[in-house]
Amino acid sequence: MNTDLSYYADIIGIVSGVMSIVGISGILGWSIFGKGKNPLSRTILMFFAYSVKAFLCIVLLGVMLFVLSVPWAITVSITGGNPYPLGEWVSGVGYKSVPIHEMLLSYGNLVGTVIIGLIFVPFYILSCVCIFLWSIQPAKDFLHAVVRHKDTV
Repeated sequence: MNTDLSYYADIIGIVSGVMSIVGISGILGWSIFGKGKNPLSRTILMFFAYSVKAFLCIVLLGVMLFVLSVPWAITVSITGGNPYPLGEWVSGVGYKSVPIHEMLLSYGNLVGTVIIGLIFVPFYILSCVCIFLWSIQPAKDFLHAVVRHKDTV
């Protein structure tokens, strides 16, 4: 009896999954290839396009944070902060937690985070602008503005 219900539940799960995939791609296909200039189809297409672009920006944020974790730790260490803000290993004692006010008010952590943030934030925003415009022209304009020669002023 129990195996019969499990079999039907699997079939219903597969059918509902196929319906979801076909339904979403059907709406997207209808939006792209619909006859005329239906404002609803254009709205749905733009929603999907912005969703994909926002997803790419979120993935880019994760990748950039992962890549910048090592330079951040180095910068915080150089400026005298603690790159392990939640605690540290003390030999003979074990793991010792650091109070949150010490972590937040640490000069090294603050300076290291500001330095990396000043480098990271403009490039992340520029990357997201390039993704949303789907063009590298903003990056070219930024590079031209940074390395502007005196004869082009």
